[in-house]
Amino acid sequence: MQLLLLLALLSPLTHSQSFIEAISAYPQLSNFTALLLNDTSLTASLLNTTSHNQTILAPSNTAFLQYQTLTGQSIEAVDPNLLINTLQYHTLNATLNSQSLKSGATAQKGAVVGTQLIDTRYNRKGKLDESNIGSPGQVVYITTAGAAGKLGRGVESGLSGRQLRVGATVNAGAGTSTNMDLVDGTWDGGTFQIVDSFLTLPINCTTTIASVNLTNLTTAVSNVGKTDKWNSYQGITCLAPSTFIGTDLSTTNPDKIHTLSNLLGAHIIDGPQYTTTFQDGQTFISGANTTIKVTVDQVGLVWFNDARVVRANVVTNNGVIHVLDKVRCFCSFPWARGFSLCYLLVCADCCAAGSV
Repeated sequence: MQLLLLLALLSPLTHSQSFIEAISAYPQLSNFTALLLNDTSLTASLLNTTSHNQTILAPSNTAFLQYQTLTGQSIEAVDPNLLINTLQYHTLNATLNSQSLKSGATAQKGAVVGTQLIDTRYNRKGKLDESNIGSPGQVVYITTAGAAGKLGRGVESGLSGRQLRVGATVNAGAGTSTNMDLVDGTWDGGTFQIVDSFLTLPINCTTTIASVNLTNLTTAVSNVGKTDKWNSYQGITCLAPSTFIGTDLSTTNPDKIHTLSNLLGAHIIDGPQYTTTFQDGQTFISGANTTIKVTVDQVGLVWFNDARVVRANVVTNNGVIHVLDKVRCFCSFPWARGFSLCYLLVCADCCAAGSV
């Protein structure tokens, strides 16, 4: 019994030593290595709370320089709790390598991966059974070139140093993304890859919408008085139209505000629903009690009724946003799918009739 207890106590230390030894072989990780050597509590927070293999997204020297340039302070100088939360967001609860990311369904759809980040300021996704990804921690969305091209995100590598090669993109909070160099480094507890910036922690739904430049949508949500409601949801999927055709977003007419509120309700789904597990023909019920049908075509493009996803899986602290090419038509006319004036000619009448 004493031997088992001793082994349990030594295991985190062994993992820490293994990880630091592994990353110290990479010159572009010298700042990260020094950070962990200077503060052992950071290493403990990075490699904890799971018995499964992990993937650490190790920030490069470029990430340290970029953080100081953007914020005016070094990452070492930030609040310790913020630094711990950030590093926990860099700790993925899965083994990811170049082969797994570039093969099978992951190559086409990308991967939504749970992390060690559980602080409720950044992770209010709701109950596990309300999501199609069974992760208690906050998530990141990782894409390689194939998936990124279909869903509106490019992939490039800005790193230099050992084992440089084009990798993947990690999509994190506030609509931000960073390049990932797939070095497939290994240590006793799993693998590590290299990222060229520190991941941005998730923020609330409407602020994230604004951060990806969907000003029409933020105006609409504010005008109908739903900003606090959207941000207080414990798990929400927002279908965010990039354009609003024929809609008066600044109206003060009570009837039109009611119509706009119903229209927005038709663009939210309970629980965070990520595109990586969607099946063609799958349906959801919207916040306006309308049916949303998912179409996944042969090349991996995703549609909600007639609206195509142009950017998928934008992470918020309380769910996820999928950016659409237009307002989703909620009418049941089969010819409406793909017809760019669907909302203007058909759905506007449905809204006015109160049928949403």
